[in-house]
Amino acid sequence: MMRAMVAATMADGLMDAAERERLYSALAAAKLGAAGHAWLDKELAEPADIDELADGVSSPEQAARIYAAARLAIEPDTLQERQFLKMLAEALDVPAEAITRLDNELAG
Repeated sequence: MMRAMVAATMADGLMDAAERERLYSALAAAKLGAAGHAWLDKELAEPADIDELADGVSSPEQAARIYAAARLAIEPDTLQERQFLKMLAEALDVPAEAITRLDNELAG
């Protein structure tokens, strides 16, 4: 899920302060320490693409969690971020209802 968060964050080529905070908060919650920070630096330099994120998915629940992680990492305020989320949802075969529900929860 962290890979999805990083990929979403870097979808538009920029990482704003709020996105950075979300990533580092997730990393801290995972309690990965220095190794986690090294991994994050590497992942930011070369984020996973959508196919890589979708390849390892084995269930609809896992697909929904990966999409949710990506969506939670960003506020899709650029065309590139919105396009990334759309393509990710399609690659993961996440139902439109689940996407709408998540967007509504985040908005409210």
